[in-house]
Amino acid sequence: MDKSLELLFCFEEQPDWSQTELSQRLGLHKTIVHRILRTFCRHGVLVRSPANKRYRLGLRVWELGNLVNQHQEFLEHARQVMARLAEDSGESVFLNSVVGFEGLVVLVQEGPQAVKVTYSAGRRVPLYAGASGKVLLSTFSAEQLQDFFTSVQLKPFTPATITDAETLRQDLERIRTQGYAYSIGELDEGVAALAVKLDTAAYPGTVGLSIGGPAFRFAGRVSELLRLLQAAAHALDHVK
Repeated sequence: MDKSLELLFCFEEQPDWSQTELSQRLGLHKTIVHRILRTFCRHGVLVRSPANKRYRLGLRVWELGNLVNQHQEFLEHARQVMARLAEDSGESVFLNSVVGFEGLVVLVQEGPQAVKVTYSAGRRVPLYAGASGKVLLSTFSAEQLQDFFTSVQLKPFTPATITDAETLRQDLERIRTQGYAYSIGELDEGVAALAVKLDTAAYPGTVGLSIGGPAFRFAGRVSELLRLLQAAAHALDHVK
């Protein structure tokens, strides 16, 4: 797989290559290069010119590029929705997705308050600790959950972290039923979070939207914050 990707990335350097040139460039035997090229051509990733027998990028790459542009449009819209939600709620807002058995912070909109929760985009977070991760984990099928529990050690981050698999399963079922996750101090002490999953086809994979802030500011405001969060999620669900 690594060699196949290295070959594909060669087309960043110049628009077309011969098999011999790619073999020399990558230090691979011609038979290996030929096999990779044939696979890419079969799937439309590369095309071979009948005239000069050189290879260039195919329409499949263009189609994938269009998908990336669509995803970027979704993220731009998400930034606007998240900015409004941060302003209305007074708390930080996060767009999160699943990568393997972890959560990934995709976008962050910090809240306007001086005391706030701040995570960097690109940060990996556990799926079993905190509302942001658990709302994503709640979307896993029974088979995926079994793989998750087999692969991931439920280590504690705080005294409030759920480290018992059966207790976590029950919590996930509750999240599925009520349609949102709420946590206090499970990943970081003193931090509360609300999260909902998004039902959008405009972004690949499983995506969730969450609000996080100091637990003392969530007291008595959970219903209000949930209403704001659900309204923002509804706006993102309808992005084409």
